[in-house]
Amino acid sequence: MSNLDVIQIMGKEDSKIKNVENDSVYLYEFEPLSSEDIEVIFDGEMKVKRINFP
Repeated sequence: MSNLDVIQIMGKEDSKIKNVENDSVYLYEFEPLSSEDIEVIFDGEMKVKRINFP
């Protein structure tokens, strides 16, 4: 699953994602599904390793 797949699943465009450089952690800037943030962890090849849902 690529980061683009996650964007499509989340229904948001690329511009809505803030890349925390060198940490491979993407925090979504739109309102999360609950009171907690959704965290997406990528491995070194830009494939999704884990999605932390609240």
